[in-house]
Amino acid sequence: MLSLWHKSEEAASQRAAIAASPRKISQLDDTEENPRSAKRARRDQPERAAAVTKFKPVTDRQRAQLIGQIELCDMLASFDDWHGELRLATVWLSVTIFAEFSTFLTAVVLRFTEAERDFGLRLALPGRRCSLLVLEDAADHASHIAALSEASALNIAFVHESITSHDWTRHVLSHDLLVLHAAALVALLERGVAFPQHFSLIALEVGQDGETFRHLSNVLRTTASQVSLLPRLFVARLQKRSADPYQEALQNDSLAKLFKCSIWEEEHHCQHPRIELVQLPNGLKHLPTRLTREILVRDGDHILSSYYVMAEEVLQTLGPCAADLFWKAQQPEIHALVGSQHGEGSMARDLASFIQDYLAPVPLLDGPDMNVTPKLLELVHRMKARHEVNTQGPVVFARNYSIASALNSVFIALAVNQVKVVVLSDLLEVEGSFSMGICLGLPDDALSYAKCLSLVSNGGSLMLLISDAAAERRTAVAYAHLAERMANWLPYFKTVESAIAPTALYHPSVMSQTSGTRRRDDATEDIVDPSTGSSISVESAGDVIHRTVARYAMQQVHSREFPPLFEYAGSGDCTTCTIALPPNAPLRTFTGPPRPSITAARQSACFALCRLLRELGQLDPRDLPRTTVAQAYRSPMPCDGRPDLNMAFHRYPRQCVVFWDYTLSRHMLYAAVLRIDRNGYKPMLFLTRAPLPTIPTFRLFFEGTPATIDILNDTSPMTVSEEQLEMLHVYTLRILRGMANKSFSASAASMSYFVAPLPEGDGQLSVDRIPWETELRPATLGWVTAVPDSIGSLSDEALQDIVVQDRWGEFTRRFYVIGLRRDLSPLSRPPPDALGVQYESFKEQYEAHLKDKASSSGLKDEHQPMFEVDRLPGLINRLVPAVRSMPPEVAPPKFLIPEVCAKFVVSARTFKTAQLLPSLVRCVEDVFMTKMLNHAFFNNEISELHLLTAISCPSLCGENNYDRLELLGDAVLKWLSSCALLVRYPDLTEGQLHTERQKIISNATLTKAACESGLPAFILSRPLSVKSWLPPGSEFEQPRPKPLSAEDASDPTKLAAYQNSIQRQEKGDAMARARRLQDSSEHVLGDKVIADVTEAIIGAAFLSGGKNLVLRVASRLSVPLEDYITANSSNGIQSFHIAASTSASLHLDTSQILNALVGREIKHPRIVAQAFNYPGPSIAKGNTYQRLEFVGDAILDMLVVRRLWQHEQLDQEALTLLKAAMVENRTLAALCVRTGLHDHIVQHVPSVRDRVQTYCHALQLAHDAEHALAQSEDRAPAQYWLELDFPKLLSDVVEAVIGALFISENCDLGAVEAFFEAVMVPFYDEYIRLDTLSPHPTSILLKIIEASSCQSFDIKKTILGPSHHRNDVFVHGLLLGTATASTVATAARKACIAALDTLQRDKGFLRRACDCKATQLQARQMKNVEKSKASKSRKGGKKAATGQPSQL
Repeated sequence: MLSLWHKSEEAASQRAAIAASPRKISQLDDTEENPRSAKRARRDQPERAAAVTKFKPVTDRQRAQLIGQIELCDMLASFDDWHGELRLATVWLSVTIFAEFSTFLTAVVLRFTEAERDFGLRLALPGRRCSLLVLEDAADHASHIAALSEASALNIAFVHESITSHDWTRHVLSHDLLVLHAAALVALLERGVAFPQHFSLIALEVGQDGETFRHLSNVLRTTASQVSLLPRLFVARLQKRSADPYQEALQNDSLAKLFKCSIWEEEHHCQHPRIELVQLPNGLKHLPTRLTREILVRDGDHILSSYYVMAEEVLQTLGPCAADLFWKAQQPEIHALVGSQHGEGSMARDLASFIQDYLAPVPLLDGPDMNVTPKLLELVHRMKARHEVNTQGPVVFARNYSIASALNSVFIALAVNQVKVVVLSDLLEVEGSFSMGICLGLPDDALSYAKCLSLVSNGGSLMLLISDAAAERRTAVAYAHLAERMANWLPYFKTVESAIAPTALYHPSVMSQTSGTRRRDDATEDIVDPSTGSSISVESAGDVIHRTVARYAMQQVHSREFPPLFEYAGSGDCTTCTIALPPNAPLRTFTGPPRPSITAARQSACFALCRLLRELGQLDPRDLPRTTVAQAYRSPMPCDGRPDLNMAFHRYPRQCVVFWDYTLSRHMLYAAVLRIDRNGYKPMLFLTRAPLPTIPTFRLFFEGTPATIDILNDTSPMTVSEEQLEMLHVYTLRILRGMANKSFSASAASMSYFVAPLPEGDGQLSVDRIPWETELRPATLGWVTAVPDSIGSLSDEALQDIVVQDRWGEFTRRFYVIGLRRDLSPLSRPPPDALGVQYESFKEQYEAHLKDKASSSGLKDEHQPMFEVDRLPGLINRLVPAVRSMPPEVAPPKFLIPEVCAKFVVSARTFKTAQLLPSLVRCVEDVFMTKMLNHAFFNNEISELHLLTAISCPSLCGENNYDRLELLGDAVLKWLSSCALLVRYPDLTEGQLHTERQKIISNATLTKAACESGLPAFILSRPLSVKSWLPPGSEFEQPRPKPLSAEDASDPTKLAAYQNSIQRQEKGDAMARARRLQDSSEHVLGDKVIADVTEAIIGAAFLSGGKNLVLRVASRLSVPLEDYITANSSNGIQSFHIAASTSASLHLDTSQILNALVGREIKHPRIVAQAFNYPGPSIAKGNTYQRLEFVGDAILDMLVVRRLWQHEQLDQEALTLLKAAMVENRTLAALCVRTGLHDHIVQHVPSVRDRVQTYCHALQLAHDAEHALAQSEDRAPAQYWLELDFPKLLSDVVEAVIGALFISENCDLGAVEAFFEAVMVPFYDEYIRLDTLSPHPTSILLKIIEASSCQSFDIKKTILGPSHHRNDVFVHGLLLGTATASTVATAARKACIAALDTLQRDKGFLRRACDCKATQLQARQMKNVEKSKASKSRKGGKKAATGQPSQL
């Protein structure tokens, strides 16, 4: 913040020097420095609105006072971890500290507004990043506000109560900060002015009584509840501190409840180690050393696979010399490991002797044969320089044991003494402090960073050796700011009791990396989180507890003291550790088992507490260690075994959901209730081995009609007995086998989940609520029972809850009972059957279908009433919106005789809910896959809902896919890469910049980056196949041949044939299991799909956290994307290499027009003037608009796509059509003429001038003709410019103006947004909609219909009379649009316009009405099944011809 003041002072001194020096009037800019022009501009400029106050000059005393306040607010106001939630920040200040309280508050607002610029753009209404400052007496502080405006070059306005709604919106769009009185804000809100969605910060000054703000809170709370994105709320109170800390906390708590938000408190300044960032070049990627290659050759069984990973990390971090020294240091462990696997044989001796006898190279620090990395070279130089001036050596922090071992070996080889190398995981066990610490790279997370700070004494320095990559620079800067927030806590953290952290130990600006392999000293099994797959070891359990406790402490009102976290009791071998948790934690204290030392006691207590929190479902994924993406997921395998890697499709490993693989306890289950918002479906208990995380509400589709599914989980464990577990096991198997009608088996130990019926009522979930005796125990006795004799006395509701079957076998047809037909009996005449055969009675029909007629004893009651039933449908993929059940070939009424029927043991409503299990489980697995990806790659920073959509391919045929997010991510990538390239390459032309941009955002680059990071393993590409669905932990049971009789067994020929058939069946079973395993562990993806998913994830990151999160996510995905702010050492305009001193001047009338369009003064008119310079012979090469047009084109794409995203339900095809129409050069050329910007283009080519004039004249004629035609046809005007030949320079100027405004405002999008909203959006709204995309909307409608794969589309023409025609548009027989007109062409045009209007109003029409895509998918599946059957038939025929028995 002080740098802003220094720049302002330097600029003022430069202006004074310029004013003092004699200059010619012709050398001055017309709008900035020419006194005559300035006077004329002030005279001609329209008066400002009465609602904006002009500021008075700022005195030197006010400027100095404000600088002091900004220094203090740097310490007090930390907004980095707010993330857009509504949070109350209270500041209790003494009058003796701050003479001007409002001055302090304005300084805090300035701090946030400047920081918000770097935060990036949020997907919301324009002006989202505007701040609002509400003061008790705002008029008395106008001078301080003026000081803010001058210091930071922010656009600030003071708003009066009389402002209109239109002026309010204009000020929000054109200013960075609005200041107003509290009463004025209340008046605005009461008048219904749109308020919360426009602001990212609301700062309130609360007086002693706060009556005004109590009234304000009621209006604010009501208004804020109507929007989804809440602003940040900063409330400061000027009041002396209370003598009673408890009373102070109560006042804080009441104020937080008043505004319904959490509390943030300031921290006192405390000295902390000085942070030094050292940026080093990345260097070249090293190839494996000769020693590594020789070991790999000798290790035929790959026993040392983990050592290869560690050696590779050492090689790339420290260099080839360190990698060979690492192998030398690991020689004893390798000998013991190989000996344990193969015994003390020749292999163990050969490997050990080869490594021991190998002559490792000496570290070479310079020359052409240098064998160390720049990081290691800088580390050695720093330590040698330190040793010359100070005898105390520094402490070096290594990320893992392999790096530490290699560093120690290098230091011994270089004779570097008095250096302590510490692994980050062991920092708490290190005693003492050091005057200097050197971190070789970045710490894993904020907690590891705090450990590094704790070992460096106050006044010392911590040096971070980082690469020059933009991602590491951003993370290092975030760490440097985090040190100030941890300063008060660090002295307590250093003690053996430690302390609860005051802030989150997972910092949102830090994308932590995995810490590599850790060395284990015991065989304790790690704790595995089932949702994310993250594992907690004994060594990492302490870090998890620190983060968990800090998260709980942030959710409550707490004092400024730091209570101890650990307490110890006992001594010697019986030392115990007790962990004290905050009041809102699941438990207040936890004591671990006794251990022989304090360190062991603390680790064991933390590990045991982590296990307990996992069983309670209280582990937050952000608190867990990052999981490492397996190396096997990072390289594509050739598709179908072919080695051609240039193919468009490849086979990739597929990540499996790990939730079903982990079992916490045999008799401990966690219950979740499945509730379906649809009649006829009963809630069901879903019991899992581990607690389910929160599953968002999702939808299933029944004949195109959606139904909401809620999964209400309970984190409390439910203990069942052995008998109850077996009953659940049998009942679940009955349901699963019955609904799939397939034979598969699973033991109770291998089953991942169980289901149970849930009685009616909303009571608490417990074991006693499960109907063990009434419903579960009968299922253990068999799958069917006889129909009771009292069936006639049952009610209609009870009858409809019965499932019957006409055979007593397990795998047969089942029916729902519709009702009991008392008017029919077995002697009644039935309707013809499916084959058209007519029987005289139901009894005759029943006996005709009996296979074993001899065993039939006839009916006991020939006058009993008949069941009217309906066939129970098979399993259906309910995730596809347009799937329809296949109707039966013949649908006559179906009747069954109750006496010969069997009653299924599961009720009808429960069974209907169970049939949804494949779709339900698939939704849950997709959520788990999203959680695993978010945790392993993105530090849980991306919204899970957006991330799930981003990795869902269109091939799933589901409700959501990545199409829309891919469009947004593509625009964001184009924007950020264009700005970064403009900074990096100051001398490249527009065409060369475009070539460089394609290297970053091309599909080939994105696909390669995604494969290197391991992303394809997490992509959801395979739709749910209910025919091959198999529950986790189950296996299909193949029918076995009947055993041979004694007579056949004595025949050698028959016995050999029988044994051969068994062997063939076992071989077929093994092949089927292998195929299922391959299908579950591999999938085929196209390169285009992988690139699209990468872009969709970028779009999801943009929605979740703006520009900075996009850059962190791109870094994790290996996408070469840099921040345009940090791509160069300088900032602002100079970083974009725009020479303002040599640029042309902006004419006065042009300046006035642009100021009016933007709504505020342009900061650097000379930059904007360059946007009007046509690249002609009289214009210097560096002063044309070409480079500005390059970046403006990318910004325009991003703004257009962002605005189109407000139409939430528009399909990707419609969004693409609208975007293409809005950014088309023809459209921009017409816009340039409409706004009059073409009159200000500086060019001296007569032919170009003539083309522009001709185009303007033709455009006006086309405009008038189209408006006249639209008025006569009673429609909106269409794009009248499409058929005209336009000069491209007109569209180039519009894009160049957008780029110039962006650069002129110091890379701030505020002015560009104002220009876009004021100039381009009204033009788009008037001419570009779905029904006006072209003069012939039929083509647009056909494109939308074809894009949805619809095959049933028709336009019917009807002649109603002379000059009276009607056209109807139908989709699958449903009327989409109709219109009448005097001609057929006009009627067709109007009917298509009506159809497009219907699609725009009813967003999900095509998804509900059209099932062509699903039908095509089913047809392909049926075709594949028929091919498979034909293939098996041919094989069976061949075997029969050779004398072998057929398997059919």
